[in-house]
Amino acid sequence: MNKPDCCLSYLYPITVERVSSEYNPFLEVVISGWKFLLNRRNANYSYGSLHILFKKVFRKLKLNWENIEDVLILGFGTGFVSETILKYNPSCTIAWYGS
Repeated sequence: MNKPDCCLSYLYPITVERVSSEYNPFLEVVISGWKFLLNRRNANYSYGSLHILFKKVFRKLKLNWENIEDVLILGFGTGFVSETILKYNPSCTIAWYGS
């Protein structure tokens, strides 16, 4: 994706890819505000309400992020959980398994 397209994503979402499968008849990746979003027909898995929920859960857990050196994420999606973790501890090493 080129820079002009990414800049336009601040005005409206730009579809990167749409796919369907036996389990998910509609999945799409879009760029909105220069961030990748993963959407299903009735749900957003990135930077929407799920992102807010993860941030609340991380605050409630009151983890000592300075002592957390490594994190494994199962099912990486568009990576918004890793972005949140790196805000708490920029030196944390993140590994993932999944898409």
